[in-house]
Amino acid sequence: MQDEFKKSIKSLWFPLVWEALFVASYLFIWLRHDTRHQNLTLYFMFLFYVGIIVYYHKSFSFREFLKQFTKIKTFLLPAAAAGICIWLIHIAAGKLIPLIPFSQPELRLPMSYASALLDEVIYALTILLLQPVAEELFFRKGLIGAAGRKTLFFAICASLILSALSWSVTPCRMAEALFVAAPMVLFYCLTKNVYVTILVHVIFNIVINVIDRVYDFARIWYS
Repeated sequence: MQDEFKKSIKSLWFPLVWEALFVASYLFIWLRHDTRHQNLTLYFMFLFYVGIIVYYHKSFSFREFLKQFTKIKTFLLPAAAAGICIWLIHIAAGKLIPLIPFSQPELRLPMSYASALLDEVIYALTILLLQPVAEELFFRKGLIGAAGRKTLFFAICASLILSALSWSVTPCRMAEALFVAAPMVLFYCLTKNVYVTILVHVIFNIVINVIDRVYDFARIWYS
């Protein structure tokens, strides 16, 4: 168990430190309540996910990802099941999260309401693609995939906690993150295939965000 732990720490030191810096950056802005620097959270988030993807670039192959679509039992069916599961949980979350104390919008992590086209492009790219890919490579394959039998429970807990912290430090946003991460953890553990959770996570983020992103593009373009 000690050897497994040392091996995991050695492979995870960079993403763990990288996330700690990311959390510290947006926490500093949030605690200051300085609206002049709220847009910095967008750039910090973009850099965080880019850094994670670069670090784990050898764990993802676009060619291998495309090959997965020929595998019905090991890819398409689990992805469909995971998609249904996360959507049902998303509906349940909409009912349960408002009951959480301190769930008022003003206490949530300040995010960018983009007023420039470049900001909106960065925001859309981050939310629709970089975030789901990076989170699955780090929180699922990087943490859970590297765990042995004796450290699996610890890795699952770490995956959920770090997923929540990458979203915010407020109860409302952390609860939202846990509702998204839980089915991803479940289906990664069942399939051991990160491409399943990447596909589901990307589609889920597109479905719940694309209308807002199109509206913002149109608002900025015609303003």
